[in-house]
Amino acid sequence: MKRIFDNQVNAIIMALDEILLHKKRAAKVLSKIVQQHPKWGARDRRVVYDFTFGILRWKRRLNHTLQNDDYAHDPQQWIALWAQKNEFDLPSSSPVLAVTDKKISGDESPDLLTSFPQWLYALGEKELGEIWHEEAISLNEKASICLRVNEFKTSAESLSKELREKYTIENEPLPNIPSALILKKGVKMERHPLFKKGLFEIQDAYSQKIAPFCQVQPATKVIDFCAGAGGKTLHLGALMKNKGEILAFDPSKNKLRELQKRVKRHHLTLIEAMVTDDQTDFSPLHQWADTVLIDAPCSGLGTLKRCPEIKWNLSQERLENLISIQEEILGKASALVKSNGKLIYATCSILPSENEKQVEKFLATHPHFQLEAQERLSPSNSNFDGFFMARFVRK
Repeated sequence: MKRIFDNQVNAIIMALDEILLHKKRAAKVLSKIVQQHPKWGARDRRVVYDFTFGILRWKRRLNHTLQNDDYAHDPQQWIALWAQKNEFDLPSSSPVLAVTDKKISGDESPDLLTSFPQWLYALGEKELGEIWHEEAISLNEKASICLRVNEFKTSAESLSKELREKYTIENEPLPNIPSALILKKGVKMERHPLFKKGLFEIQDAYSQKIAPFCQVQPATKVIDFCAGAGGKTLHLGALMKNKGEILAFDPSKNKLRELQKRVKRHHLTLIEAMVTDDQTDFSPLHQWADTVLIDAPCSGLGTLKRCPEIKWNLSQERLENLISIQEEILGKASALVKSNGKLIYATCSILPSENEKQVEKFLATHPHFQLEAQERLSPSNSNFDGFFMARFVRK
């Protein structure tokens, strides 16, 4: 039997409390916990990550086995069940006092089988029909670790070779996504010397398709309307070969501060970050941009492979509010596109209500825009996240 130790059990309980009770992102919570345990080795970190993410993915089934309410918070018994399922011995002094002898049943309804909240599974079924169940199953799988090569400074072929030969990091390219390299096993890349030189970012492979979809050109004017920490902003800057202007808007000062650090690391000089809010006057930029990208706030349901906590922290009310925000942002951002310019709307959701239906509503109220292309990137067809993107042109 494998063993899990007291400090690991305590860390998992702390992580689950922060993620589910205080609605924090799992990746950030776990990263902070790992920093607080500098003596942990790779195995210790892996145990804590695997238990936490496993429980987040399968929480509803664990609660069902324990005869709890779907949303009951019972981390000690979740750990006990997960340890039993994965053949771990719990320490005798653990706050998890006893391992239950209950079995995790497989004879369940589809929503319970996939461990989704009942309302959310029903919504996915309503919006996506027969394909939803396959998507729901795939969203409980682990996602591949992907690098985005900074093609402004190096090439995928060159970086791939250097990672293999100099650092013994096995990786493989993706023929249909030239900027992507897939790592064959988990490696902590944020402190890698080539990362510090700005030769790559850690970014989902399907996410890397959005910037090329924008069809940006060097020496043009671009607005990233919801830039966040700037993953796609940096990609746009590389595709523009650091020539032109990119205005990166976001309401979060912290995210834009992180963007500015990344811009410096990538040696890009065309990006200007601007804090915006509901009161921001965009009229000076009316029909200013050749290209406007809206990486819209959304449910994030396409990213459950990496962020399984989203399905527990999302609510119907929150989703409806996000859909309203998306409509509002589309209206504001479209005014900044010049004649014959491009407007790109993207989400990391797979729900039509956030995607195709938003496109339909926008076209109905903005007849001076024409849809050029749209694509939904399905998580069930890959080890990557799910996305949607649509490109309009102002006539």
